[in-house]
Amino acid sequence: MVQLQKNVILNKGDFEKHLLPTGIDITSIKADKPIMVYKLGGFDRELGGGLLTPIADCKGTHLLAFQYPTLAVEAVFSFVAPDAILGNFLLNGNSSIITAADFLPIPGISGWKYVRKAVTGIFTPCQVINIENTAGNFYFYQNMRTSGAGDYSNFSDFGNVVLFPKAEHTCASNAITLTSGAIGYNASLQCQRI
Repeated sequence: MVQLQKNVILNKGDFEKHLLPTGIDITSIKADKPIMVYKLGGFDRELGGGLLTPIADCKGTHLLAFQYPTLAVEAVFSFVAPDAILGNFLLNGNSSIITAADFLPIPGISGWKYVRKAVTGIFTPCQVINIENTAGNFYFYQNMRTSGAGDYSNFSDFGNVVLFPKAEHTCASNAITLTSGAIGYNASLQCQRI
């Protein structure tokens, strides 16, 4: 495994381009402030891209379905998942297409692995592909190429991504609401005058 490191200081609104060298399939990006990462890739005549979801334990999906293109001549599936769920992938009920042994470490992110696997010829045109992990959430990306075009899809959960957090001033007499999603909690709040 080759570990590449590049430190960049960005100001609000700045842009940084990072190209992966030939033979390198993955990199990790860490930031101490909110950022957006746009991935661009594809095949010889067709590019595709999308915003990447930050890796976090509660994000991702455990089940997805989509239709395999009619004219796909090349197809590559990529998965990113925590170590604990690697042996639990089912593609149309088949556990031998993506196995725990297929996954490789992600440089700089312990406890997470990835696989990029060609699946050309495994599925038939127009077939609905069901991808499930019976143990937890994962991230899924696919690239498919036809003789004249291509397709890139990112199946991830952007539901909790806060792109532009807004600071609000709260007066002492205002009510505030705390939310935690599906996790119950008890809170004890104390107010102090300053």
